[in-house]
Amino acid sequence: MKRAVFFLVAAAIVLALAAPTFAAGKIGFGGKAGIAISNITGDDAEGLNSRTGFALGGYLEFPISPSVAFRPEAMYIQKGAKEDLLGVDITFKLDYIEVPLLLVVKIPTETGSVTPEFFAGPAIGMNMTAKVSGEYEGDSESIDIDNVKSMDLGVTFGGGAAFKVGEANKLTIDVRYTLGLTKVFDDVDDPGEGDLVNDDGSAPDVKNSSIVVLVGFGI
Repeated sequence: MKRAVFFLVAAAIVLALAAPTFAAGKIGFGGKAGIAISNITGDDAEGLNSRTGFALGGYLEFPISPSVAFRPEAMYIQKGAKEDLLGVDITFKLDYIEVPLLLVVKIPTETGSVTPEFFAGPAIGMNMTAKVSGEYEGDSESIDIDNVKSMDLGVTFGGGAAFKVGEANKLTIDVRYTLGLTKVFDDVDDPGEGDLVNDDGSAPDVKNSSIVVLVGFGI
């Protein structure tokens, strides 16, 4: 699985370098912001609820043909999960800078004012924040999670539409799902207070997942 992901990443980078050579149009760019509904899934993730956060970032778009483009993005996204344990509201806060490398297929329309599109590609995440917090009757505490992996690999796919605004600008709306491919945490030989592990020190079998709704503006 990891070998396949790294192959996809390498292929996407090659496309990014080659795209300007084959493209008939100009390179586009823009920004996006929206809501991320995330959870932690897997065999050791029973009883967890989704965490709602935000996502914010930008993108470049390299045309390959009139209906195909390569779109690398960079997003700050709040992931994690929530849990109600004996009346205590627990939140796992896992924030990432995520870099989806997306192949985009555009569906031409008669008017050209609205362009539906579908996309998919690998996503590389770099962990920025890893905390677990608890709140009970107005009091709260938070500790750092020490054994979170610094990188997270996943696959992103989804769809949306671009609405033409003026001669060159566009408003975009998309909905995407990112499926984590790697465990969120590392094994620990000598677990401490900030390590989330099983009784034997092994990392729980859990992965990130998120549904993100984004609104963007670009050229």
